[in-house]
Amino acid sequence: MNISLISLCRIANEYTRGPRLRPDSSREALIAWLKYNDGNGTYSDEACDQAGYDRLTLESAWDLVARECAE
Repeated sequence: MNISLISLCRIANEYTRGPRLRPDSSREALIAWLKYNDGNGTYSDEACDQAGYDRLTLESAWDLVARECAE
């Protein structure tokens, strides 16, 4: 998805009443947003470690936010 972070934040903030995102949002803020929107997802460092997944990077977290908003 080729979309600016400003546009993605606008879409994400309209998508949910959860944590608000900004273009300079931290990795932790993105993980909080993802956890709010998908309580069954594996986003936190602890959950990723337990499941044997790589921890989310800032870039991969933004990719997941974009995917979540596209659904």
